Amino acid sequence: MAKRRKTDIPLQRALPPEGQANYTLSGVTREDSIITMRQAISPDPVIFNDSRQSWANSEGTTLVETLQTLSQAIRDLNKRADAQEKDLRDTQKNLEEAQKALLKYERTFDAHTIEVRSIVLDKWAGVPISNMRRSQRNAAAHGGSILADYDVIRREIDQPESRADRWKPVFESHYNVSWDFLYARGGLVSASKEVVRIFDYLANIRN
Repeated sequence: MAKRRKTDIPLQRALPPEGQANYTLSGVTREDSIITMRQAISPDPVIFNDSRQSWANSEGTTLVETLQTLSQAIRDLNKRADAQEKDLRDTQKNLEEAQKALLKYERTFDAHTIEVRSIVLDKWAGVPISNMRRSQRNAAAHGGSILADYDVIRREIDQPESRADRWKPVFESHYNVSWDFLYARGGLVSASKEVVRIFDYLANIRN
């Protein structure tokens, strides 16, 4: 029988124990091989991103976080811009309402003016005027005044035995515009002073 040489190692002893992870192959451990392969695939350090619950290299994670921060900043800017635009619209609306209220106040006529303009409208309609009413008419300017005349007719519409029916035709003939047309469009509250002067001028030359 041949003698066993000391260099002969049984096959079972040459293999690493089952489940042993740290065996060596030509002096390189298994962990070293995994690290080398990982670096070849992704040379940047790999870290675990808690917010995304995933693995990623540090540069990629930093880029994603930067983009997310920029996106949130843009959303915040858009919200602030929308809020400022709404405030501007509200301010503009308040100014417009204040201007309308001021015009309405300026174009509200007292009882004396209403009485004088009713006499003028009656005169235009050919209604005889008593001496007392004539003196009232002469005490004030009685040319064209479309704002006052419009208001006089508006106040008269709902009155019993209204005089509006005889005033509307002479209103249109002097101002060249239908009273009903103006009423359907909200009156003359928003009419400019230049437009009002033109209407009054037309009535003056037709008086």
